[in-house]
Amino acid sequence: MQKYRIYKGLNQNQLAKELGVTRAYISKLERQHFIPGTKLMKKICEFFEVSLGDMFYLE
Repeated sequence: MQKYRIYKGLNQNQLAKELGVTRAYISKLERQHFIPGTKLMKKICEFFEVSLGDMFYLE
């Protein structure tokens, strides 16, 4: 998610505001400490205009 955020020129605070979450939560998502719920996953993918697989591919 971080690469998409940076590509759009957003900092964590800006993205958090767009998604309705905290900056700390964005940080934890980017460090892969959490996996968001399905509603937030959908919102993130729609915001960045990417597929679920591209955004949340886990090895």
